[in-house]
Amino acid sequence: MASEKLHEVWRAEPFQPFVLHMADGRQIEVRHPELMAISPSGRIAYVFEQGSRRDSGRHLENQRITGLEIRNAGATRRRRAG
Repeated sequence: MASEKLHEVWRAEPFQPFVLHMADGRQIEVRHPELMAISPSGRIAYVFEQGSRRDSGRHLENQRITGLEIRNAGATRRRRAG
């Protein structure tokens, strides 16, 4: 997925929760912008696990993200990578 698209959705105001779809079939939910970090190059993202007592999460390579789904109260839309 283009790092610009991911950064745009992550920093949108107002923020809307979204799900990252990975090449291996995993779906990683981002419920709040503070639960995600993106490297300066945009090639790596880290999503912290919400509610975890440990500082744990998932290390994601941008090239393995195949799409994202924005979740809001009214509708859900999915974007393809690219």
